[in-house]
Amino acid sequence: MSEELSVSTGLRFVKGERELEKSYAGVMLDVSGSNYFQGNQTILTSATVVNIGAVASIGYILAKNLDSTNYVSFHNGSGGALTVELPPKGSALFKLATSGTLYATANTATVEIEYTVISA
Repeated sequence: MSEELSVSTGLRFVKGERELEKSYAGVMLDVSGSNYFQGNQTILTSATVVNIGAVASIGYILAKNLDSTNYVSFHNGSGGALTVELPPKGSALFKLATSGTLYATANTATVEIEYTVISA
């Protein structure tokens, strides 16, 4: 089977006289695995393993930073390169480019994230 994951994304930017709106609706993506995991997790200011439940190989991640002050960064490995940074109250959909353990680190103080992981 193919195209098991439907994704819609969009953004709107308004600053002064500058305005932009862009969206992509109903983008269909292939997923080879069959598991997913949803949860909330407290992320520390040191590298914190992100719980992925029964997902053996991470594919797509939809995450929201619930903190109103501090950003959170996601990376591959406890000292791995930065993959994605979510600003306070920010959210993102991304695909993990490499396999391995997903870590997150909060800036300045612990943050709470809400997230969904789809297997690769």
